Amino acid sequence: MEVPVFHILLVADDPSLVQHLVDLCLKLGHRPVYISNRLNEVDEVLMYEPVDIVLLHQDLPEASLVAALVRNTHEIPLVWILNAASGVEVIGELMGATPQGFIEDPIGITALQGTLWTAYQHGILTTEVTEPMVTDDLVLDEALKSKQSFFTDCMFLPVDDQLIKINYRDILYVKSDNVYVEIYTKTQTYLFRSSLTNFLAKMPADLFFRTHKSYGVNLQHIEAVNHIDLLIQGQKIPISKTFKQFLLDVTR
Repeated sequence: MEVPVFHILLVADDPSLVQHLVDLCLKLGHRPVYISNRLNEVDEVLMYEPVDIVLLHQDLPEASLVAALVRNTHEIPLVWILNAASGVEVIGELMGATPQGFIEDPIGITALQGTLWTAYQHGILTTEVTEPMVTDDLVLDEALKSKQSFFTDCMFLPVDDQLIKINYRDILYVKSDNVYVEIYTKTQTYLFRSSLTNFLAKMPADLFFRTHKSYGVNLQHIEAVNHIDLLIQGQKIPISKTFKQFLLDVTR
């Protein structure tokens, strides 16, 4: 049973439960994107971070408001975490948020994996980009060349009938565009078929940082930052709370 890596938002205020959820996610190879117990924080995370599914504990004071925000405003899959003492009437009330599933606390690793797998199999839970299965030998060869086109200080992008060399230092920022990434340099813009997550994973970690669910930037080209965006070559790029905290941590 092979399940893609999912970005999971954990919404709960019980420290022991949160730690247990984080451990389960990591053991299964998934990424806990953020941990929150406040409505405004959840809204900000859903706007600026890549989130595939939300795990929400029923005892959270603002649980019903969070559920409505997740499902109605952001249209992201939701799984309720129930107390062991929850009855049928509670489940009936929670169904109003049209969740994708329920898990009873304490949560076992099989229950979490099974819930994610079921949602994925039914097409309810999807990743940002699903790479198609390659069967043709020539196409496979080209795909492998693409995977190997990232080097220490540069990359090679297929443009028309040739490979164009781009130095990492010349890239200002990158932007997600459906199944493509737009690569902005000082002089030109390129299009590369990839998810933003996969693209940034291949880039030098000391140069590039994901500032928003749709943007990644070259830290060397940042000119100014405020509480909602940053500036590169006159272009305003939105930033998340995570990125703001990163800047604060590295400048202390």
